[in-house]
Amino acid sequence: MICMVQNVTSGELQKIVFSDNSPAMVLFTGSWCVDCTAFRPIWERWAMDKTGPVFVLEIKRGDVAWQEWDLPEIPTVAGYRNGKLIGKASDRISPDDLDRLWRLIASD
Repeated sequence: MICMVQNVTSGELQKIVFSDNSPAMVLFTGSWCVDCTAFRPIWERWAMDKTGPVFVLEIKRGDVAWQEWDLPEIPTVAGYRNGKLIGKASDRISPDDLDRLWRLIASD
């Protein structure tokens, strides 16, 4: 099964992460962000061969999602499992960083 990256709202993501207790890998991004635009193809290539919960949350400048998700900057990728933040990467995110987070949310 090939992963389908799903675009979600902050409310939908809260339900996925905190109510469903599902593992989730999330890219926090913004269309206005130059670094995010540069990172997006790396994210999409990485996600192509993954099976599982991969989401994108588009954030606007000044959006409350910055505080809700405790984001230092974007792009930020975060891994959640059982309602808890397992790990986070931001700034210059590599495919190795993504693989590391993926292993963390997938491990028992």
